[in-house]
Amino acid sequence: MTTKPRTERAVTAAIVRSLKARKAAGQRVNWLKLHGSACQRSGEPDLLIVHEGRPVLVEIKRPSGSRPTPLQVVRLRSWRSAGAICGVARSVDDVDWLLDVATK
Repeated sequence: MTTKPRTERAVTAAIVRSLKARKAAGQRVNWLKLHGSACQRSGEPDLLIVHEGRPVLVEIKRPSGSRPTPLQVVRLRSWRSAGAICGVARSVDDVDWLLDVATK
């Protein structure tokens, strides 16, 4: 039995491992972990994924129920209105679901 990640950092690491496995299996996928800086707007999603040519933006949260801030929700809505697939992920399964949506 594997333990579920408990921190946002652990969830992020598990998601990146899953993305690496997808890439190794031949899927067209690439990603970028976004880090807050003076050159980036506040509230931007944590992870930018391009899967089979579709942009997917993900706000990563701890599995224990933390929620996106109001500004993060605004940023996700803005990206969605521009055509990206967007969502909040608390697990690898959540990201898998978003990537499935991106390819339909």
